[in-house]
Amino acid sequence: MKLFFRSLPRLIKSANIDMKRHLSMTVSAILSVAIALLLSMAMFMVTINVSKMTQNIEGQLELQVSLSPGLSDDKKESLEKEIQSVSGVGSVTFSSKNQELDKLISENGEMFARYKDANPLYDIYLVEVNPLNTLEDVSDTISTMDGVVEVNYGGGAITRIIDVFSSARLGGLLITVGLMFLGVFLIRNTITMTISTREDEISIMRTVGAYNFYIQMPFILEGISIGFYGALIPTVLVSSVYSWLYYESGGKLVSDIFSMVPPWPMLGYVVAGVFAVGIILGMSGSWLAVRKQIRKVR
Repeated sequence: MKLFFRSLPRLIKSANIDMKRHLSMTVSAILSVAIALLLSMAMFMVTINVSKMTQNIEGQLELQVSLSPGLSDDKKESLEKEIQSVSGVGSVTFSSKNQELDKLISENGEMFARYKDANPLYDIYLVEVNPLNTLEDVSDTISTMDGVVEVNYGGGAITRIIDVFSSARLGGLLITVGLMFLGVFLIRNTITMTISTREDEISIMRTVGAYNFYIQMPFILEGISIGFYGALIPTVLVSSVYSWLYYESGGKLVSDIFSMVPPWPMLGYVVAGVFAVGIILGMSGSWLAVRKQIRKVR
């Protein structure tokens, strides 16, 4: 271990010399890793925001159960208990037709104030459903109850949006994992080519009795450097673009439901993670190349 740390400055210098000696391959590997990490980071940011948007939709989604006019208080109480007994139903909140009209006026203006004398709205129950994949079944069950006029929740459009967002999250995760493997493959190939150009030098080092770590370590350090510089490019680009987009859009797309995740501290964690992934990719790719190729060089 003492020998390793004593040799480390020389090994780092050797790795830097190799990178400069094979500059075109090094730059090509850095750009390849940068593109892979850029796509991965962009996909990850999309996945994070899709998750937040899905949570926003799920948090604001509830059934609106319209009650038949003229229901007695006892019947309303009995109906509320019946609704609460349905599997998947969370809280049930009553809102009178006058309260609903006040909401309509506050949200859309005084043009609806003229309906105060002859309110055409229904008394309603607002029903939270959990989990949301039972939304349609709960809606169908409640709609058949005595005293219920209709049940509204946005219909199939809402469930389709949730399904699309869930598929996007899964797809983003799979693409990110695939790009990580691509990064390892690219670094492995670069280090393999570097080793191939130094076969004579490695053979001489073996002949004079150099330790394996002394032969292998410059290549591993080279892979780590490629991973580091490959991570630097996408972190700067994505962080700058995402911050600009967030502040230019006011942190939301179209409406409050489609709100974005604030850049900080989220970007700090993501950037740290990308650098860690880049270094791990570089180390893994170079180790795979070193383990296989140096054995062939005798």
